[in-house]
Amino acid sequence: MEALILAAEHGKRLPNGDVEKPYEGTGYYFAACDEHPTYYKLGRLIGTALGRRRTLTIPFATPVVRAVGAFGELTGRFRGQQSVMNWDKAREATAGSWICSAQKAKQELGFAVPCSLGDRLRQTAQWYRNAGWL
Repeated sequence: MEALILAAEHGKRLPNGDVEKPYEGTGYYFAACDEHPTYYKLGRLIGTALGRRRTLTIPFATPVVRAVGAFGELTGRFRGQQSVMNWDKAREATAGSWICSAQKAKQELGFAVPCSLGDRLRQTAQWYRNAGWL
């Protein structure tokens, strides 16, 4: 909420019409933490947030992920329901980095995320527990 208020009060305005490079010199901001964990590290952080002493994270080669996604897609179609692992999830998992930088929000708005990624993951896990989802 703080980032939205700061952007409304102090952020650059978007130009009218189309822009070739929409993120350069315009009012696009990312409210993100400074940490950029790998999938391996993120898995460990989530495990810690859930209170696990050990978390098993296994790296898979891209062809294996795609094969599992294809199998899940076919199985889901055969059963008539969406599978947890399918083509879309395989594409997401193998797409590479999903990192965005909050540097512009820091410089232009003075915004910084008040908690670490680990703290936010613990808060999220607690919310899921309170909601009865874990």
